[in-house]
Amino acid sequence: MFHEYYKRVLSLYNFQYERPYLSHIVETLENNWDKKNVFIIEAPTGYGKSTITATLALKTFEEGRKLIVAFPLRTLLEDQYKKISIIIRDKATIGKKYMHEYDSLYLIKPITLTTVDTLSLTMFGLAPEDLNTIIKSWHEWTGTLQGSSGHYLFSWSSVILSDIVLDEVHLLTDETKSLTFLASLFKHAVNYDQKIVLMSATLPDAFKKKIYQDLYGLRDRILLLNFEEDADFIGSRKEKTYDVRLECLSDANKYERLLSWVEDALMCGLNRALIIFNTVRDAIGFYELYTSKNGTDHVILIHSRFCEMDRRRKVERLNQLKFSRRYVVIATQAVEAGIDMSSDVLISELAPANSLVQRFGRFLRYDDEKSGCAYIWYEGQLAGERYKVYDGELCRKTLEYLEKNHKRLNFHIPNTNEGYAKLINYVYGLEHFSIDKKWVDILLSTFTDFDNIANAVNKFLELEGSFVRDAEIIPVSPPSMSEIIPISYSLFNHLLKNGLVTSVILTDNTEKEIDVSRLKDFKTTFRYIIKENVASFRVNCRYDPEIGLLIEDSANE
Repeated sequence: MFHEYYKRVLSLYNFQYERPYLSHIVETLENNWDKKNVFIIEAPTGYGKSTITATLALKTFEEGRKLIVAFPLRTLLEDQYKKISIIIRDKATIGKKYMHEYDSLYLIKPITLTTVDTLSLTMFGLAPEDLNTIIKSWHEWTGTLQGSSGHYLFSWSSVILSDIVLDEVHLLTDETKSLTFLASLFKHAVNYDQKIVLMSATLPDAFKKKIYQDLYGLRDRILLLNFEEDADFIGSRKEKTYDVRLECLSDANKYERLLSWVEDALMCGLNRALIIFNTVRDAIGFYELYTSKNGTDHVILIHSRFCEMDRRRKVERLNQLKFSRRYVVIATQAVEAGIDMSSDVLISELAPANSLVQRFGRFLRYDDEKSGCAYIWYEGQLAGERYKVYDGELCRKTLEYLEKNHKRLNFHIPNTNEGYAKLINYVYGLEHFSIDKKWVDILLSTFTDFDNIANAVNKFLELEGSFVRDAEIIPVSPPSMSEIIPISYSLFNHLLKNGLVTSVILTDNTEKEIDVSRLKDFKTTFRYIIKENVASFRVNCRYDPEIGLLIEDSANE
């Protein structure tokens, strides 16, 4: 039946032919669905992996089952929701759940698209819609059951009765916490006979080896599908001609140099430029320079520091620009995955290999695009533990490989002599992937003690407010706005130290003074948010609907 669902999806999407490797995936899923629990699928960017998700959604709908599709980024979620809505038109069947989106509370709709963060909370019985109540009760009643447990068992059951798809899973492999969560999810699936499908374009060999090595007891329940050569796909990718230029720039002249690259390319007849920076500060700086010389009609800025309304507006504008003759998209890594767009000019700041391959997935993406130009630039000597927001060692190894191979590297093909798989495997070794086995067992223990919600709450607080991410997020609102903008705790702490956090907005929309002495670190800040019913912190920063939240002296953000 899998293949019948797949063919119907292709028909509904108006695809003219089947890709051989996707057909192989569908056949493998059908033959092994009752034998395995975890399916890890690797396929190049632009190959059409989303049709597998749509096929599973149609199967779920037709067979009366339940499916959760989880994404590391909200941009991925919205794009996939539109695609699946073409297949499943019944709004009572398909829904979304993430911050400020409550269409499928407790992930209860038969097909729910959500974020990995929401999935993890609901999986451990701490659904976001109950979180404040649960933790306040836990705090006030010192962990007894006298307070509210929310819908703890209901949340847990909503996940355990579902099949799960995790898309762009490479975004969950670069932190010990997120990889430990993945390992917990694998064990959970085997224990309760769930089906989990993971998909990515960039899975280093070391990651695959780590999974089999650290989860040795599950090896018979895990099936890995490596990309198999597709002659037509490889041929069409080899027809794309472009040079990858590598250059070191100084902070003093980088914007002017990047601007000259864009203008030269546009003068040569290339019309669709994508410029990706590692920090919001640099993206805004270049946007301001570009628009001061060229206006704003054909340019759009995309990064993480927009309120939800403006973020959605920008995604809609991007969808409109895609059909115009000329556009310039200036962005951060927020555009790496889940944005269905293409460019014939790509200018990317140096990033770890995984991220670079994803960025090139937005360059000459479609079959009829044959030529373009690409630049990778970096700043300084890449010394230290970090290169801006990224791991310094991963960036150094990526640069080391590029310096020797960038002239013959093909970012569109994985497994050939010039393909990107060699880059990925050169950069990532076993030492870059870490699973905390002790915490895997600790997290799974919440399911053997599910009559005591204090166990899950304790783990949640000990992990500093996330089962998945090391980078904690704090909600803020600029003056005269009620809309929330998520920023990192390190950036929030920067604002706090500079006296720019002025008050708090409570969940009942009232505003009051803030007791700064209670915000000593993330744990105390998180407890303050819960105890005081804080919706967001008021910050004295300018906000522009086109530029986003403007923060001075945030060079590493």
